[in-house]
Amino acid sequence: MDINTETLSELGTLLAEGAWEIFSSLGYKSDFCVQNITPTQAVFGGWNRLLWSVRDGFRPDYSYCTREFLDKWEKVYLGA
Repeated sequence: MDINTETLSELGTLLAEGAWEIFSSLGYKSDFCVQNITPTQAVFGGWNRLLWSVRDGFRPDYSYCTREFLDKWEKVYLGA
């Protein structure tokens, strides 16, 4: 299967926009950045980091997040 560069670019844009929306909704706009992209996952954020993978979607990287970020994540995205 061939995937052209335009398709990959669009996918990357969708992932980045999704991560931006999460950081924005939690009140951490200034923490958004693209940290790393590998064949299996994307990492977004600075002090607080979100991981994205096909299997798990977006999830916080618990070892790189403040307690406040995680509390907001759990309240907004897990309904805790």
